Amino acid sequence: MKKRYSVAFFLFLLGGCAAPTLLGQFSEESLLDWSERSNQAIREKKSLSTRKAVRANAVVHVSMHDALVSAKRENAGPEFERSAIRFAAARALSSLFPERADEWMKLAATGGESGKSLGVAIADRVFARTAFSEKEKTWLLESPEQFRPAPRHVAGIDWKGQFQELLRLRQNLSPEQKGIAEKWKSAPLSAVWGEVALDLIKKNSLDSLRTAEVLARLHATVDDAFLAYTDTQETYRVPRPEQFALRENVSFTPLFSTPKQPSYPSGLSTLSKAAATVLTEEFPAASPSLQALADETTWSRLYAGIHFPIDTLDGQTLGEKVAQFGLRKAAEREIIFPRALIRLESGDQ
Repeated sequence: MKKRYSVAFFLFLLGGCAAPTLLGQFSEESLLDWSERSNQAIREKKSLSTRKAVRANAVVHVSMHDALVSAKRENAGPEFERSAIRFAAARALSSLFPERADEWMKLAATGGESGKSLGVAIADRVFARTAFSEKEKTWLLESPEQFRPAPRHVAGIDWKGQFQELLRLRQNLSPEQKGIAEKWKSAPLSAVWGEVALDLIKKNSLDSLRTAEVLARLHATVDDAFLAYTDTQETYRVPRPEQFALRENVSFTPLFSTPKQPSYPSGLSTLSKAAATVLTEEFPAASPSLQALADETTWSRLYAGIHFPIDTLDGQTLGEKVAQFGLRKAAEREIIFPRALIRLESGDQ
């Protein structure tokens, strides 16, 4: 499997190294700089939950995309557009990481403030609409339960057979397989896929608008995929393999502590398949490497012993459905979050 990755493309994946930074290499492209800053902020805050990391990157990248679209309508020139992007990102990050608000806003101002009012207004609208709440809203899906597996399907799963298959898969795990499980144990998935996207964007020299579209669709889709899989988990509340083994009075030891969330479906499999599907749409030549990365995250959960095989298979199916629908929906919209669009001449600031 490793032969399918290039060293530059998946440097962070091979040997657990940090991803190469893009800061400074694209000083003319505020989108890339601020996308990298968002990924770095997520990586640096070790205590950040998957829920908050996924939503954070979605808020930042939708804000930047929708600020750029609004700025282009003003026909005020490239510097105005870059300023609007910078301030949209800085404001979004400030809302998400308030302890660093002064740092973000000062950094945005270093390139000029012509688009500040527009960028800040866009980010405020996006954040207000998507703030964490008991009933969180989707970006592109109609609802979190839109692709929830049918009760008949889940009721028909042979969980004893699934457990026996898991035992077979985990027989005599190699050091490499154990390493894969450990690597993905607490990997900041949103940042990982964001870095993969940035590498592809750089290699393919996308323009600013296409870059904004790819990043916003990626992170909005991954956020929707999170809501979709947690909805399914909470609906069916399937016990984890370790809990199943205790009930069956069978000896079973996962590689690390079993997560508290229900087992079905696998969140990591859902999110990775959604991300790979979105990026494959834009970069079809990279499909083998993208799918291999998604598959490795899936295998990691089986090697670790914290999911049944059907959890990962149905998780991938769910992630692909969410992504395919999201891609169709995004193609129908000029911007990701319609209410964020602002026209300065209308006084709507």
